[in-house]
Amino acid sequence: MARVVCWALAVALLAGCGGGPGGGPPGILYGQDICDRCRMVISEERHAAGSRHEGRVYRFDDTGCLLGFLDSGQESASGTAWVHDENAAWLPAEEAWFVIDPEGGTPMASGILAFGSPEAATDAASGYGVEPQRWPEIAASAEAWGR
Repeated sequence: MARVVCWALAVALLAGCGGGPGGGPPGILYGQDICDRCRMVISEERHAAGSRHEGRVYRFDDTGCLLGFLDSGQESASGTAWVHDENAAWLPAEEAWFVIDPEGGTPMASGILAFGSPEAATDAASGYGVEPQRWPEIAASAEAWGR
């Protein structure tokens, strides 16, 4: 009986991890999962993004794909969006700082890079000659470009 209880507890704990039905970032199998926008294989953790909305999980190979997906009306932007920062750690998009690489150095050439702090974003932005932006600004910029 104790074994059954231990297994049930283990399953319940695993279901609460990021890739499960909870509210954390989606689990991504790099080199296997497909971007829900461009349909390419997601291979670069640093640039991967994700979203959860009404129990559905979406995975993207580029923050630009996430923004394009939300802008297309396929899903509401009211869900939780997640991006990877400069250390490839997940963070909610609304907490991130963004810099646009004018060279487009991301998988789908959006050039959108996420950072976990304003200092890291400012350092990166100075190298590109641009200013750091927040999520609403980056979403408006992406819409203006038609991405």
